[in-house]
Amino acid sequence: MKTILSFFFAITLFFNVFAQPIIDQNDMPLVGDTIRTSTAYNPSIDYASTGTNYLWDFSSLISTQQKIDSFVSVYSTPALYLLAFYNSSMAEPRPDITIIPNFKFTEVYNFYKSSSSSFSQLGLAAKINGIPAPLKYDDPDVWYHFPITYGEMDSSTFSYNVQIPSFGYYAQTIKRVNSVDGWGTIITPYDTFQATRVFSTKYIHDTIYIDSLIFGFAQDRVEKEYKWLADNMSIPVMNVSKSDAFLSIASFEYINKYRNSDNIIDHENPFNFCYISPNPANENTSVYFSLNVPSFIEINIFNILGENIKTISGKEFTAGNHSIPIVMPDRVKKGIYFARISTNNTLRTIKISIN
Repeated sequence: MKTILSFFFAITLFFNVFAQPIIDQNDMPLVGDTIRTSTAYNPSIDYASTGTNYLWDFSSLISTQQKIDSFVSVYSTPALYLLAFYNSSMAEPRPDITIIPNFKFTEVYNFYKSSSSSFSQLGLAAKINGIPAPLKYDDPDVWYHFPITYGEMDSSTFSYNVQIPSFGYYAQTIKRVNSVDGWGTIITPYDTFQATRVFSTKYIHDTIYIDSLIFGFAQDRVEKEYKWLADNMSIPVMNVSKSDAFLSIASFEYINKYRNSDNIIDHENPFNFCYISPNPANENTSVYFSLNVPSFIEINIFNILGENIKTISGKEFTAGNHSIPIVMPDRVKKGIYFARISTNNTLRTIKISIN
């Protein structure tokens, strides 16, 4: 009987590791969500390659800046915004825009619609030098169709235009083409996730007219987005964006900390630091960590197939600095392994190399 139970446990672990995450409306943001993200740049990282049961490793990224994404009720936005976006599910405050001389765009919001079939942006709004200007798209910009399934493709086209007083006219027409082109494991500087990737190509047509010059022009450009979506994370755990502009480099934005609408911390970090050294591993390799609160720690070592090859029994550790030796099993093969470090309510995964 024990052998049969072990077999079914192994089968369950196998399918949990190799199955594509099912992403649907329940994995999208809700009013009240507050999510910290970090941005990094590294032109040497291969972010375009993909496949099934693929491993993407972004653990070497170093953050250059951080921001907080928050989602609020549309009823908390200015009244004129609400008139245009009353059917939105939520709004997202955005930073002020000051790229046009003598013009300031303040109280900027994106507006979204979440349903059982799709997640879309309905438009945006801002005050231009204090004057409210809701910009509702003629059709929604559909980011995702649910459930998100490997191999699916879809597209949407939308446009908007705005008259900017004492400046002129600006309009955009955008076609978004989405392809669900991979799933597997993604390692970010923050954590490891089972994720599905959505690749989007945006074909953008800009039209600009400047009153003072009695002159206008149009341009076409392309932007690409690679989004890794994981269960219950609300926004992509990694979002890589790249334009076709000259000398443009890819921007990597990833979740660093998540707080859901019920004020329960997910992936809250109890560590002041946590790393493995030396790595590549040898007989002296240990996990070194510092806790800001007392925590129960357990370590499990997995191979690239998701098989648990070693468990280091857990115990309670006090706040402060600690280390735990990692002695790999005899005759362990060369390759990549993962140390999964579990605390009371947190999971941290670190890659280990065996040469």
